Formats: sequence, C-alpha cells, structure tokens
Amino acid sequence: MSGRNDHLADGDMPLIDDIDLSAYLDGEARPGDRRRIADAIESAPGFARKAQLLRNADAKARQYGDALLASAPPARLCVRRMVAERRAKRTRRLVAAGVVLTIAFLSFVGGWIGHGLFHQQTFIARSFVEDAAAAHTVFSVETRHPVEVTALESGHLTAWLSKRLNIPVTQADLSGAGFKFIGGRLLSSRSGAPAAMLMYQDAEGIRATLYLARNRGAEPSSFRFFSSSEGRTESVYWFDRDISYGLTGAYNRETLLKLAKGVLKAMDGA
Repeated sequence: MSGRNDHLADGDMPLIDDIDLSAYLDGEARPGDRRRIADAIESAPGFARKAQLLRNADAKARQYGDALLASAPPARLCVRRMVAERRAKRTRRLVAAGVVLTIAFLSFVGGWIGHGLFHQQTFIARSFVEDAAAAHTVFSVETRHPVEVTALESGHLTAWLSKRLNIPVTQADLSGAGFKFIGGRLLSSRSGAPAAMLMYQDAEGIRATLYLARNRGAEPSSFRFFSSSEGRTESVYWFDRDISYGLTGAYNRETLLKLAKGVLKAMDGA
C-alpha cells in the first residue's frame, strides 16, 4: 500500500488515506476515527469504490490462503513423508546389514560349536575304545588270572559290577557263536570312573573281551570298528544312552559283529 502522502479526497470531504481506510476495513481503526472514515466512505463515491476494491482483494487473499491450507501438498513434497521414507530406507539398510552380520556370526559360532562338539565326541569315543583295547591286551593273555571272578560265580559277578558301575551288567550267552563265558573283573578307566570287563573264549582258547562303562557323554550310536595300532586286534564299539560297549578280540569284523549282536540282544533283554 501507499504511505500517508497518498491521500484520497472527494469534493470537500475530510481527507483520509490508504492507511486509514485499511485500518477501518481490518477493524483496527481507533474509535475516534471510525465515524470519520465511515462517513467519508458513505458520502464520497471515490472512497466507496476504493473500500470495495480493498474488500475484494482481502476476500481473494483469504480464499486463496484457505484453499492453500486445505489442499494437501503433493506426496513427493511432503516433508514428513520424505523424512519417514528416508528413515525407513535407512532402517531397511541397517536391518539388512544386521541380518547379514547375524547370519555370518551364527554360521561362525555354529561352525565353531559343531567343530568343538565333533572333536569332543571323537575324543570320548576314541578314549573309550582305546581303554577297551588296552584292557583286552593286558588280560586276555593271562593264563592263571585272566579274570577276577570266574564264571562259577557269575551271579555274584554281575551283581557286583552292576552296583559298582551303577548300570545293569548282564552276562551274555554267546555259546551259540561257539564262545563260553570265563568270568570278569572290575577295572578303572582313564577318567578314573569304574569299568568292567567280561571275558569269553572260543574252542581254540582265543579270547574276546567285553568292556563296559557308564556312558560319559557320548551320543548313542550304532556299531563302529577300531583297529589297534599293532593291527593284532579289532574292536567293535557302540553307545546307548547309559552304557558304553567295546568288544575286542583277534577276530575279523564279521565275527566281532556277530558277537556284538549277541551282547546287544542279552542287554536288551536284561
């Protein structure tokens, strides 16, 4: 708008200017000036036209402003949406990176744990079967004292060993395979836990020994074979939930497997 020097006059009417007129139309004129400005507008056509022009301009401005406020800006120009999308993209990137890192970490940890468990199981199994083979080597060659308790006291022997090992120890009848029971003894494993050995002998005097101990953490397994370092004996060994078994002798694997199945049948029926 113009300043105070841009006066509006119509005939002999008192002078009013744009500021007076604008203040009147906006309801901001001082009480003492309102009557004067209203009289000028009513009395002079020039003032009336000017007032109407200002009213129309104000109405258009309000209409445009209202429409602008009422209309939503384009989605691509919405600041809140742009910020939200940027955060979402950043979050997706972080989540994706986190998933990749988590998978890599779990794969590493899983592989390491699996590696450790595999070696732990291998160590437990090998320690057991080596103990079984060592016991066979020491006692199977004895002529006078191969066993601690003979077959004549088999009932006492199995009860005693079952109590000491805290597992059921049963004398398997392997006579059908040509082996007779000689007796057994109490032993100590390399871990210090008690173990038992039951001894059998074929018609030629060749002996096979069954080594038993409480399972100390081996996973239940089927029959497995082990050859002594000297190559003179073979062992077949297996694990169930509570008991570890090792059958050793100077026999081929077929014969040992046949004896092992006889032992397993007797233990299952105990």
